[in-house]
Amino acid sequence: DTSVDSFEYDTSLDGTSITLLNSKAEIQTALEEMSKVFEEKSGVHVEVMPVTDGDSPYTKVVSLYNSGTPPTLSILDTTDVIALAEEKAADLSNEPWTAEAEGYLTTVNGKVYSFPLCIEGRGIIYNKAVLEETLGREFDPESITTLSEFKALLEELRNKGMEKPVSLAKEDWSLGAHHLQYLYETYDGTSAG
Repeated sequence: DTSVDSFEYDTSLDGTSITLLNSKAEIQTALEEMSKVFEEKSGVHVEVMPVTDGDSPYTKVVSLYNSGTPPTLSILDTTDVIALAEEKAADLSNEPWTAEAEGYLTTVNGKVYSFPLCIEGRGIIYNKAVLEETLGREFDPESITTLSEFKALLEELRNKGMEKPVSLAKEDWSLGAHHLQYLYETYDGTSAG
């Protein structure tokens, strides 16, 4: 409910303009609508710049830096934040909200360079008919509640002839931006994901 707002806006910022590079096309319209509400309340204009199809967020933000028009804020994947952090980003380590975001912050060499915007969901899509045909019994997805149970199911499927019971999307952007960053450690030893 945006009509209820007890926040005290800094009136000295009235007339300020900032840019937000948005890499999440699915929230572009909502961000544009909320930027108008924010401007009405704060006097600060927010231009929401979408990353267009075919561009990667990293390529777009680097291009904007190189042209001398970097965005004020950028919605980026963790790997992009790490790549740009020390050279381009502000150290946010002393911000009071960091205490509320433990486990969701991106740090490089002990400094915080991002704040969490959203949490991406992960899930497994399965074909119940194929599973039941391979298993020779009814499959109840709610029976799998632990990693050990999931591993046992995969082993059973393999033993009954299913060569590859799990596969990942093969699009390069998906593998690189959403999966591989969780497999490797960053150069300073902190988790990349």
